[in-house]
Amino acid sequence: MRTSMSLLCATVLLAAIISTASGRPKKCEPGETHMEDCNICKCNNDGTSFACTRRGCPPKQEGGKNLERHTRATTKQVCVPDSSFLDEQKCNTCKCNKEGTAAACTLKLCL
Repeated sequence: MRTSMSLLCATVLLAAIISTASGRPKKCEPGETHMEDCNICKCNNDGTSFACTRRGCPPKQEGGKNLERHTRATTKQVCVPDSSFLDEQKCNTCKCNKEGTAAACTLKLCL
């Protein structure tokens, strides 16, 4: 009887050690996903935490609805559409977009 009681205590102690040795308690099922605002969160392989994307979500109004974004129609032309040109320092090459509203330039160090 004493041996059985000792064996039972040892088993309970071992089970307690194993459950705490695994670290943090399980919070989710591995691979489980959910949304937080506009970001996707996925449970890690041991089920202890989620990893989430870090997208910049649109601002929300009171009540949780997304605000609508309105853009002003601008027709300000800054360059000739689809053209290439040199920047002001005559060092970097720039390419104008199809609308003529913006340009992308190389970023060479100009002396």
